[in-house]
Amino acid sequence: MKTDERAMKVKTDMTPVRIFTDAIVVEGNAHIKPGSYAGRVSDVLNRTHTNFLPITEARYRLTDSESTDYTLSSCLLVNIADVVLLDVLDS
Repeated sequence: MKTDERAMKVKTDMTPVRIFTDAIVVEGNAHIKPGSYAGRVSDVLNRTHTNFLPITEARYRLTDSESTDYTLSSCLLVNIADVVLLDVLDS
């Protein structure tokens, strides 16, 4: 049975962000559902039923590494409970 790809897409707004956790720094595009309460990054972080924030076109590095090189990833899921600081970048 083939799944219709159009049915699987969710409309989101891409917001460029830099996210800090105790272990990593991530830069990329956060995907936020548009409209009302869920339309702002800060609101998504405060929602109790959301556990992960998808980040596309991501690059990340470990904070405890001596290397400042970033690793590239097409998509990362960041656990919202681990976010220490989130910086919304200019588009």
